[in-house]
Amino acid sequence: MDKRVQLNVGITTNNDRGMETVKYNYSEIFKDLSKAAEQGHADAQNSLAIMYREGVAIPRSDYQAFEWFAKAAEQGHADAQNNLAIMYRDGKEIPEVMYMVQHDFDINGDTPTLQEYKDLFIDFGIDYPRNLELSEIPELLSQQQGIDSDKAVDWFIKAVASGSDAARINLKNMFDS
Repeated sequence: MDKRVQLNVGITTNNDRGMETVKYNYSEIFKDLSKAAEQGHADAQNSLAIMYREGVAIPRSDYQAFEWFAKAAEQGHADAQNNLAIMYRDGKEIPEVMYMVQHDFDINGDTPTLQEYKDLFIDFGIDYPRNLELSEIPELLSQQQGIDSDKAVDWFIKAVASGSDAARINLKNMFDS
């Protein structure tokens, strides 16, 4: 079994009984969070997104992190709203995600159609010309940085309204810089 899947991390704590090591089995935590996230629990969705973003017990995936942050954020989860805003602000690997999707098509022996690319652009909030040709897609992808300051501000504002102090600081920093 892969070592990342078997990851056990010990954390030493000091309590009234003295020093004690608490072990976390992140592969089990991942399984439990996945089940709860699939059932629509916003806390679990946000936590699962963090595991994907950081690559804890699973391969790192900004795409999966984005998807789970978005699901939790839509439910009004303040931390997820802040985390989603950060992804929009920083432009986390959106072009690489598009590449991976294209690569998945290639592995299956398929070539994405123009409409499938357009659907992906819509999913990722990427603007494209109405008369886009298939031959123009590589150039369009190379120009994308995945940054959308307007969406970042919108999500930071929602997070602040939901009570996130971190979002308040992040929003202030966006306008101070």
